[in-house]
Amino acid sequence: MKDELAKTIKSIKEGEKEEFEKIIDKLNPIITKYVRAIYDGDKEDIREEYILALWEAVNKIQYVNSDGECLKYLHTSIKNKFHELYRKQSKRQILRLPLNLTPLL
Repeated sequence: MKDELAKTIKSIKEGEKEEFEKIIDKLNPIITKYVRAIYDGDKEDIREEYILALWEAVNKIQYVNSDGECLKYLHTSIKNKFHELYRKQSKRQILRLPLNLTPLL
């Protein structure tokens, strides 16, 4: 089954949207890895964020010649979403820190 991922992406781009489930199943370990890496928030919401990023990547990808190229592109899109969510989480945690307003003597 050479280039199965590339064929699946091509079929999605041709209108077979239900094929997207195959991509989610194939990339589930990567999605799960990044869901576990985010400590803040509802895990299911975070998972949906990654799936949405994956959907956007599938629709943006231009070169679907091989599974390796496609997998790298999709993995990078999930990783970029992780970095975005991690930055947001870090900002929220900084804003939650209590301020110590006692003067230093």
